[in-house]
Amino acid sequence: MPTLETKKVPQTYTYLYQEGSLRFFHYRCYSYQTTISVDEEGLVISYPNVFHKMV
Repeated sequence: MPTLETKKVPQTYTYLYQEGSLRFFHYRCYSYQTTISVDEEGLVISYPNVFHKMV
């Protein structure tokens, strides 16, 4: 049977810049890193190679 486990991992979000109503952050966790965009409400709009918000 599947189990759900939580564990603490090192993550950082560093503010990069704002373009219109979007804010961009550099995300890093272990060796994975990417740039995500967040809307004016703080919701993630684009998480490259993971998902993009569909309008």
